[in-house]
Amino acid sequence: MNNETSCKIIHWSHQTIGTIRPILCICLLATVNHLIFQIQLKVFPTVQKRSMLWVYAYIVTDLLLLLRFFLLYIYRWWPRCIPHVVRMLICYGEAVFDNYLNQLQCYILLALNICRYLQIVHGHNVYASNRLIIMIAYCLIYFLPFISHIVMIVFGWTLLQNPPGGFCNLLPISLVICVVFLVFSYFIPVCLTLIFLLLSLHHIHQTDGIHAQEIVDARQKYYRRLVLQSAIFYTIWLVLWSPNLLLFPFYCKNGRIGNLAKILRYINITLDPIAISALDRRFLQTWQLTGNQCRRWLRRHQSSPVPVILSTHTIEHSLTIVDIVSHYFFMIEYCTRNMNKTNDCEVVRWSTQAMKTVQPLLYICILATIIHLLFWIQLIAYPTVRQWSMQWLYAYLVSDLLLLIRFFLLYVYRWWPICVPYFLHSMICYCEAIFDNYLNLLQSYILLALNICRYLQIAHNYNVYSTNRCSIVMAHLLIYFCPLFGHIIAAKYKWTVLQNPPGDACDLIPVSLPIRIIFLVFSYFIPVALALFFLFLCLNYVRNTDGIRTQEIVDARLKYHRQILIQSGVFYSLWIVFWSPHILLFPFFYKSSTVGVMAQILNYISITLDPIIIAALDRRFLQAWQSTGDRLKRSFSQYQAVRIPNDQR
Repeated sequence: MNNETSCKIIHWSHQTIGTIRPILCICLLATVNHLIFQIQLKVFPTVQKRSMLWVYAYIVTDLLLLLRFFLLYIYRWWPRCIPHVVRMLICYGEAVFDNYLNQLQCYILLALNICRYLQIVHGHNVYASNRLIIMIAYCLIYFLPFISHIVMIVFGWTLLQNPPGGFCNLLPISLVICVVFLVFSYFIPVCLTLIFLLLSLHHIHQTDGIHAQEIVDARQKYYRRLVLQSAIFYTIWLVLWSPNLLLFPFYCKNGRIGNLAKILRYINITLDPIAISALDRRFLQTWQLTGNQCRRWLRRHQSSPVPVILSTHTIEHSLTIVDIVSHYFFMIEYCTRNMNKTNDCEVVRWSTQAMKTVQPLLYICILATIIHLLFWIQLIAYPTVRQWSMQWLYAYLVSDLLLLIRFFLLYVYRWWPICVPYFLHSMICYCEAIFDNYLNLLQSYILLALNICRYLQIAHNYNVYSTNRCSIVMAHLLIYFCPLFGHIIAAKYKWTVLQNPPGDACDLIPVSLPIRIIFLVFSYFIPVALALFFLFLCLNYVRNTDGIRTQEIVDARLKYHRQILIQSGVFYSLWIVFWSPHILLFPFFYKSSTVGVMAQILNYISITLDPIIIAALDRRFLQAWQSTGDRLKRSFSQYQAVRIPNDQR
């Protein structure tokens, strides 16, 4: 084979070796986690249930992704001459199975949530009574995505990219195919999964035909645990897995953004067995049983009179769990040491000028963090403020927290003297620029959704949050994903240019005046104009009392709606004053310029004031703060009432 002229030695390029090293370390940790999980699964029959077959199918796809990575790593590491035909087949297999397995996970989790919904609504074991349907679902989920990838290759709808020394990749050839792929591989399964999760949550409290209160409580507790497990696991999976599938049609896997998406995906694979074990009581019981057996075995061998040589052998065997933990820390230290030893890295630090501009922002963010923590403590402590009707305000405050977390992470990143590889620094730079604009854009549409819901509540006089839950969920999805999708498109087609001055913040600036105007229209003028429009409509409907003849009800209704309007008006006015300069100046000024720094200061002042304004304008929060104050006064009074005897002073 080595004498044939049509063969070639395949190996990693120098640049790819630098990018793949952290992925290799993550995959080694993921393999250890999955092996421990599979050992628990084989040893204890209590976790071998039919009701968990979708979870195990999902774990198998994780193992296949890890196996694919290690096989391809060895394939490019082993210096052997590969014929051209075999090389092309391996390249197509590498590209197809990566996309196929990730798409497979999406539909497996959809099937899991559908089965749990049927279990909660109809109250029967769908895995035992509908085995034929389960088998058909398996066949459809496993074969249809694979056939679709083959069809796309045969009809030339995807193009194979095979850079020397890099990863093979399949990219759609047009924007239409990119959108179709995203619809069928992401939006349809994700939206359906969220719908079935909400339907399951809605049916938890259904107790038709059950009269015994104990059975009702046990049933609700069991189903509530099922929904909670699905929601937490699905949220973690969605956060870490979404970038890989959202970016696949637009970015090559060998690019900086593609590498970041792959790192997030392999982190998700590493966390999957931990999340399943932590959320399922059966796995927690098996881990507890394993721990008890290890402790009994250790006590038995320590109490028996064994010679010194045998006791040393026993201690070595009893330290297997400790060895695994030390292996984790060794891997982390190995990754950090190798990343620091690479030649293609640099130490990213704040410049003297940037340090002066960022110092006031740091003080404002520390104050904002304290205020937000006090607000969330009140939210956790008092159930009266945990209402469905305040979900948009809480989503807005979560975006505030994300902006604060972003600031502190980037501050530590430029303060910590560590050598960062160029590709990793570029990925962090893109994330820094994109998420600043994305989160600020997100807030404008969240407040628009809040004002629309309040208008519907005032005009039609019904609780939109309980009667239109599906529409609310769809609005959440559109608000969270459409702006992010827009920023990715703008970066992909070079409509924005990345500014990365040494020792300063990264920023994305539109390349032309039409793109700046389009950005302002969609990020500022449309949401602000619509929000003001719905506020004026609410003002018009406040005095509408058609069909109500009792004066007390009319007065109470007017007072309640007027209070809602005042809250929205005051909060929205202060938000526009402090937030508008940042959005209006972003397309025209670099954020570290004098004007840009002033806009950032106003933006972070707005973040600091947000919880204070919400707590001051909402009566429920005022009552919660008053209750906290009363408790503190009573505690202080009781402390002062205790007199210390003179002989102890």
